[in-house]
Amino acid sequence: EIALNDARKAASMFQNPDINISVLGVIENMSWFTPTRHPDEKYFIFGTGGGLKLAEECKVKLLGQIPLVSEVGEAAEKGKNVFNQNDNIVIDAFEKIASELVS
Repeated sequence: EIALNDARKAASMFQNPDINISVLGVIENMSWFTPTRHPDEKYFIFGTGGGLKLAEECKVKLLGQIPLVSEVGEAAEKGKNVFNQNDNIVIDAFEKIASELVS
């Protein structure tokens, strides 16, 4: 709920008639954790449904969900993007989001 409240404030600011910047959609970060050794398992550490709830409140689409993967942060610290990783689950998530934005 704390993260949702922060995102609500941001969306509210952009949707303010005086600012009027379009919100294209919601991207839910750290949606679940999947251990490398158990790729078929998902652990919803921070709960589920927050991104969809916010998207519905803002009347926009849920563009995608990004899993919690330590390699993402490690790559960012080295100046690398998500496509320079070995974990296809993250790459797939970002490609789905890009596809949703383009469509």
